[in-house]
Amino acid sequence: MKKVLMGVLCGLLMFSALSPDVLAAPLRRGRARRGTRQRVPLQVTPVPVIINEPTLIRERTVERPIPQPAPAPAPAYTQKTSIGGQVIGFSAGYFGGLPALAADIWFPNMLDSAKLNLRTGARYAQGADPDNVTRKNALVFLDGVMFLQDETNLKTYLGGGLNVLAYTTGQKSGSVGAQLYLGLETGSWHSGSLYVEAGYGEVRTGFSPSIKGLAVDIGYKTGM
Repeated sequence: MKKVLMGVLCGLLMFSALSPDVLAAPLRRGRARRGTRQRVPLQVTPVPVIINEPTLIRERTVERPIPQPAPAPAPAYTQKTSIGGQVIGFSAGYFGGLPALAADIWFPNMLDSAKLNLRTGARYAQGADPDNVTRKNALVFLDGVMFLQDETNLKTYLGGGLNVLAYTTGQKSGSVGAQLYLGLETGSWHSGSLYVEAGYGEVRTGFSPSIKGLAVDIGYKTGM
């Protein structure tokens, strides 16, 4: 019995010797276990608010150039003639080196081309041949004429063709000759125009030396 009392006294002394903090620690742990749970603060994450705004579509303005009227094409060169469309001409000068006169008819707008013309007529040339025999020669010719420039007041052209000696002195027909020339014309075929031509001409009899040399004409032509 004494031993029991002695043990209780020793236990009390030891219990009283302990610090209040030591004694309070179990109580605090127990209260912590039994007490309310520690509150964790809520973290509020802001949610972005998406507002669908109407998209403004701007109409694209395309500046288109204002079409300008095309310039009027330059008028093609046309021969203005009167009745029938033909033009008659008269000229005087030299053919093959012989004094000559000619009368001709021009047919414009051949093959639907305003610059292409056909020319036909008769020419009379008189003079001495290379054998110094004076001859009178009547020729019929056919030429093609191409206008190179179509200005209103001044036109140039190139012509050439063949001639046939229809008559020569002695009442004999001759052979085929040729001519080639460059011409310059001013004026209008409707009201009349002047022209000058220079080139080469040949008269062939077929039985005597050919007459050939400079061909120069100054003439006038107008619509029929």
